[in-house]
Amino acid sequence: MSLLTPRDSAILTSLFTSDPPAPASLPPPPPPPGLPNFPPPLLQTIQTLESAALKPLNSASPPASTISTAIDALSALIKTYPEYPSAYNNRAQALRLLHGSDLTVSEGGGGMMADLAEAIRLCTPAKTGMQADILAKAYTQRGAVLLLTSTTMRARETGEGRGEGTVQALVLGGKGVEEVEEMARADFREGKRWGGDVAGEMDVKMNPVRKMCGEIVREAMVRDLRESGVLPPEA
Repeated sequence: MSLLTPRDSAILTSLFTSDPPAPASLPPPPPPPGLPNFPPPLLQTIQTLESAALKPLNSASPPASTISTAIDALSALIKTYPEYPSAYNNRAQALRLLHGSDLTVSEGGGGMMADLAEAIRLCTPAKTGMQADILAKAYTQRGAVLLLTSTTMRARETGEGRGEGTVQALVLGGKGVEEVEEMARADFREGKRWGGDVAGEMDVKMNPVRKMCGEIVREAMVRDLRESGVLPPEA
């Protein structure tokens, strides 16, 4: 039977413990809203214009003329507010709807990839929740494009596809399929880091791609991206 009181035991424990017990960790404070250098009234005005440009695209299969009109409206917004990152991300999405997401055949691949790179640049380093959200979307979108492109490149290597993919060589500098897959995985990893749920799922699924003869895995991932809305439905 111990002769020590609970208070005595606590004192002895504190004396003979090399490190004091760590305090309970507190969750980090939520990031501030908005965008740096954009006062709330101005940001609200820009977002209203952006929403108006995107509204005609909120249908299952908008016609090419409607997509082109949205791209023109977003381009005008970017010309007026070149430091507004969301418009670049959304214009890239519209370009994908118009031209497709496969860089081996896409006519708009260069502009699409440039827009995503600019959206990422303008939000780095992220200081607000809105910047983090844009980063998650842009990295996820770019990762999806690169994954789809690598799938086509794999098919051509195995003789299942046609053509030489000249657009791919121009946009990606002639990188091989392994490099493109690694670029996709790196983007999904970044998208996950900034809160992208789909990016997190794709990052996990890409782990075995290089270890397996994984055409089935890649095709399943592309199918998942289409079902989640990151990639448009297959034509």
